[in-house]
Amino acid sequence: MNPGQWPTSENTDGRTTFLSHALSLAAIHGADPWPRGGNPLPDDDPGERTFLNSTVLDGIRTHHVAMDSESPPATALADLITEVAALSNTNTLAVLHDRLAEYRALDVADDLARELRTREVPAADLRSLARRLLENGTRRNAVALGIVMLGVAGDHRDRELLLLLGSLEDLTLYAAVALANSQQNRDAAVYELAQRVDGWGRIHAVERLAGTCNAPRP
Repeated sequence: MNPGQWPTSENTDGRTTFLSHALSLAAIHGADPWPRGGNPLPDDDPGERTFLNSTVLDGIRTHHVAMDSESPPATALADLITEVAALSNTNTLAVLHDRLAEYRALDVADDLARELRTREVPAADLRSLARRLLENGTRRNAVALGIVMLGVAGDHRDRELLLLLGSLEDLTLYAAVALANSQQNRDAAVYELAQRVDGWGRIHAVERLAGTCNAPRP
């Protein structure tokens, strides 16, 4: 897989794409869990010190904090995605990327997926747009929401891309849900993802296998 370059002046931050970051880690470590869950990520501030990274914070939020189910921004984001999918324009893709990056993906992901399923967007157009975001994205929230989009419109052709990006623990939750929603053998795909991550990433993946009898056995 050859990561694309962001083709407009909107990409002025000089960051590496998440896809090329994941490809580099895969070349070194293969499918084993990557050190530190793939951190630091391309949009991390090297000068910022935090006690809890975003993977841990998302894990705590999904398990111990009541989430507000009302997410009005999802409607506006679905409107923008619908427009950009129809235009298939490089400049509007950059605008969408930056807009998605403004939102905490965990807060809008479920509502955005529901909104997109109500829209009359051709699956091929939505899938193409999602893949372009994943191939060129440099901000984690934009990439995470691109994975959500691929979970709505993707298919078996997207399995390897979702497994690769899902090996970054900040994205494992979104990739696990997308694999479960888009793959014919959903349990095998999610099980494979679980083997590629540790910590909260593995917890998120294994929880998507609860109650199944179809996952491969070690």
